[in-house]
Amino acid sequence: MTTVAKYTAQFTTAGRLTSIENWLKQNMKGQWSFKLESVSDDMSKKSYMLMFDDAIDCNAFKMRFTPAKPADPTKNNGISSKTLGLLSSVAALPVKTWVALGRPFYRG
Repeated sequence: MTTVAKYTAQFTTAGRLTSIENWLKQNMKGQWSFKLESVSDDMSKKSYMLMFDDAIDCNAFKMRFTPAKPADPTKNNGISSKTLGLLSSVAALPVKTWVALGRPFYRG
């Protein structure tokens, strides 16, 4: 399937494309296609251009597969120091407490 490069996303992977392709097939409404951009010298990583015909599909892909950027601890983004202190206290709670509160957590 060939798609006009109206909207693009670039990504690099050391794995197979199967999981990404399966996700795209299940979640994209419009057409999309891959283009191999480069391969590392040791062939361990491949960079791809993913082309979409729909901006919503492109944004959905980026939201799903772009890693979150770590927060800059030197910036408080307008949050008061009291609130930051409370958030730090809550984040320090043991996992058992989070489970008891019914809060989802991720331990990677």
